[in-house]
Amino acid sequence: MVFTAEFIQNVIVLLITALLSGFLIPYILKMVDDSKSQRRKITEAELQRQEKIIEAQSKLLDDITRLLWQWRYLSIKLTYYGGQNQGDSYTQARQQYDVNVWDILNALRTEISRARRLVSEAAYQQLLLLYKDIVQLDRDLRTLEGLTGVEQQMTAVEFNQRIYGPLSAQIDDVLRDLAVATKLINH
Repeated sequence: MVFTAEFIQNVIVLLITALLSGFLIPYILKMVDDSKSQRRKITEAELQRQEKIIEAQSKLLDDITRLLWQWRYLSIKLTYYGGQNQGDSYTQARQQYDVNVWDILNALRTEISRARRLVSEAAYQQLLLLYKDIVQLDRDLRTLEGLTGVEQQMTAVEFNQRIYGPLSAQIDDVLRDLAVATKLINH
């Protein structure tokens, strides 16, 4: 049996094709699968990272909300009883305020520092401004200690209205803006 050059050429092409389909194609498919797998791992890692950020932002919002309203009600109680000329209730409110305010302000400032890593610079600055307003009001509330009688009552009522009205609205606005900035709620 004599093989022609064309026949030998066809056999060689067939063998090369068999080798390629047996080794090269599976190798290429494995490379494609590995690439897809790597991209999937990267995507999953990014999703997990985003999920952790969202959880941290949500916790931040919850913690700041709790601290702000805790401070607000502590302050309202002080100014309410100070404005009502209720000596014993005012004294108890003053003592409760003095015992708790430093821990609340410390925790609040700590959360605001944490916010710097979790929210936009504008949201952080808004929180910082609110904190400065709260610290200023704390300084103002300290002036009640030196006052007595009608002067104390009138000053306490003024502070109460300031907290109950504009400052409470500012707290609500900052918390809403923080939730929007973290995309936890829609605008």
